[in-house]
Amino acid sequence: MANPNALEQYMLELINRMRINPEAEYDILINSANPDIQNALSFFNVNLTELQSQWDQLQPVQPLAWSNQLHDSAVTHTQLMIDFDQQSHNLPNEPYLGDRVRNTGYEFTTIAENTYAFGSSVLESYGAFAINWGDDINGIQNPPIHRNAMMSKDFREVGIGILSEDDPTTQVGSLLTTLHFSNSQQLTTTDTSWLLGTVFRDVDRDDFYSIGEGLSDITIKISGISNPDFSTSIKTSRAGGYQTLLSPGEYQVDFIRENKTVKTQKVTINDENVKLDLMIDGKVYQLDNGVGDAHYNPGKDDAIVFNTYTVDSQFQTIDFISVGLSNLGNPSKVFLYEDRDNDRQPDSNEKILEVDTNFTDTQGFAHIPITPTKVENTFFVGALYENNGNQLTWIPVNNDLSANQSWITEVNEGSNLNLDSFSTSLLEGKNWLLRASSSDTQTTAVELPIEDGELGDGNSQPIGTNLQKSNDIELIDLRNETATIETTVKVNRDADYDNLIGFYAINDVNGGIKINDEIINPGDSRYKQAALESRIISLDLLQTQDSIQSSFNGTFEGGSIFAPFIIVDGTFNEALNNSAEVYFAYKSANSDNFDHIRLLDNNKFGFEDLPNGGDGDYNDLTIQMEFTI
Repeated sequence: MANPNALEQYMLELINRMRINPEAEYDILINSANPDIQNALSFFNVNLTELQSQWDQLQPVQPLAWSNQLHDSAVTHTQLMIDFDQQSHNLPNEPYLGDRVRNTGYEFTTIAENTYAFGSSVLESYGAFAINWGDDINGIQNPPIHRNAMMSKDFREVGIGILSEDDPTTQVGSLLTTLHFSNSQQLTTTDTSWLLGTVFRDVDRDDFYSIGEGLSDITIKISGISNPDFSTSIKTSRAGGYQTLLSPGEYQVDFIRENKTVKTQKVTINDENVKLDLMIDGKVYQLDNGVGDAHYNPGKDDAIVFNTYTVDSQFQTIDFISVGLSNLGNPSKVFLYEDRDNDRQPDSNEKILEVDTNFTDTQGFAHIPITPTKVENTFFVGALYENNGNQLTWIPVNNDLSANQSWITEVNEGSNLNLDSFSTSLLEGKNWLLRASSSDTQTTAVELPIEDGELGDGNSQPIGTNLQKSNDIELIDLRNETATIETTVKVNRDADYDNLIGFYAINDVNGGIKINDEIINPGDSRYKQAALESRIISLDLLQTQDSIQSSFNGTFEGGSIFAPFIIVDGTFNEALNNSAEVYFAYKSANSDNFDHIRLLDNNKFGFEDLPNGGDGDYNDLTIQMEFTI
């Protein structure tokens, strides 16, 4: 049974993503938003032309399976790098690599080691291995031995040892990593291959595993098709990974959660490992746009902060809480509160869940799996930021999507916060980086075998959602469709205004509208007129009376991207004549520079019709679209 922790599982996923599709990985790394990767590219003056040339030589290879024995040798070496405060492949009195691995009982045919003792995160450490930056010519180690080891076709297993070290008096840290790549004699002599993968909740909606997203409650049942007498079941590890050795043949794989089969997939095992992941998508509650570009200072004492959310169904089951991380301090606890008195303000007697935290990273978001907890109506996600001696307390905030739904409790100088008795105040104009995610049954299984150098991909997603998943933006992407697409739209209303919703074609994801040979972008004074004049008429303007749900049928032409707009309490002609307000999916196109359209789910959008973000519920009108070819 594979048992990496979440950091090691994430490193394994990154390595296998590169091995399976190295061509795509180049752009992912070079365009990474990780500041440490960008700083390293600049510091070492990496020649991107040369790097691209080297990258073009890489070929897809089979994914690596996890080895507990290789992990033991790797983590032992990582600990020695901490003990001796240096990065090295051979530390004082340490046996050579082959002996270290044999001492774990692992019999290998070939082996290699990568080490990095100065990582700030798993992603940056992975980038150091993959890009292989260094002081040699072109800013790349010559030869790029770490990248070569990662991409070698000779290896089928890996052990990953990652340890943190935050002692400010040492040279190494804050994250140290050792990778041991190998091929075992067992795989060579038994004619078996690994079926492996991860099962995860895609909390951050990036279509990829992230630290903390792994699900440990999944059973994988494997039944033989070529050999009907074969059957076995395994469970995912604590980080969401699984693997099992199989003989060549065809198999049916069932993913089972809470006694329900959530996905069935067929796989073929030959002489190479096969990777099959299960991604469980879901509802994400958030007020921020994912950018923690500012901090709030409540002084030198404890503070507890809350974001307010309202469920868009009878109830939701929350199974993840996510918090933004900061190098200025992270929360010690996270909470769920429920608005029992219906005043939309968190009270100390409304707590329903409390979880202690222990964060090592200082960048991005941390996803904290919690006991699945049912919430109804309005609920609050909270976090406790404790004082750090005489140091100021800093809480990451986002200022771009001000929903006026963020609350704070601050205590007097020199005192600690009483979690059982406090009052809160609204912090206007800022949102804490706190999110919640709910369970559902939307799943995607991806089969990733390597056959004759070709990558097989069983991934599928609803028509139109490509840019929704990758950019978290309210667009319908039909660029990959060539036919006329039929749509059914269900519209729900919870607003006093009689609003209208329509769609218009855009030239690119940034919202540009092509008029003759000119691109008119959001922020241009002509944008509203251009958008309205580009409205598609194959789908009626959408509206509904009172709280009645209405349905509409229409069509979209394939080959384009389409963006929505809302006309507030007016007619289409009034909007054209500037007598009615119009809001778009792009803040810079809106007169108040606020976000008025929110992505709620696949092809599901919520609209806010009041200026300056209104009440931030995005339920004045909601539309759910279904497409068929």
